[in-house]
Amino acid sequence: MKKITQLSLAALLAFNLAACDNANKTSSNTETAKKAEIQLSPQEQFRYDYEKFDKWYSESEKEMNEQFKSIEEKMAKLQSNNGSMTSEDIDKLFIPFTEKSNKALQELDTLNFKDPELINYATLVKQAYQGGIETLPLMLKMALEPGKAIQDISKIEAKFNAFEKVQQDMEKEKVRLKQKYEQK
Repeated sequence: MKKITQLSLAALLAFNLAACDNANKTSSNTETAKKAEIQLSPQEQFRYDYEKFDKWYSESEKEMNEQFKSIEEKMAKLQSNNGSMTSEDIDKLFIPFTEKSNKALQELDTLNFKDPELINYATLVKQAYQGGIETLPLMLKMALEPGKAIQDISKIEAKFNAFEKVQQDMEKEKVRLKQKYEQK
């Protein structure tokens, strides 16, 4: 039971850290928009795509933080009202989170990056969001039903480990890309 609770807390923390990371805010201007219409050098394309991604990420981060706060508040209310939660309660709690995450992923797809590094990074971000959509509710359900969780522990640990690896890869790549952006 302790291990399940630790895994669920670690998953929530990992996803929250990814959603809460504050990237440098950059402002787009009309000059940058004009550059998009012409052929850009590789460095200019990287900067342009990075700025688009940074803007999307900042907006997405705000929405995800709101969703986490809402989930925490609803969980506390459910637990204080009847003292326990069901799998169905968890599913209901995560419906808005899943919808917002999927919407954010659709918006990310519309950015149409041309820089290969940003394309690869966007793929990692998508995997992290999808991992969060799958893993977070699962971890909370494990804490509710420890008997069932013990039976499925190897599958659950594999999912969690894959999610954690994507998170780590995403964070490393984010730091590298941010440094590259700031150097130019």
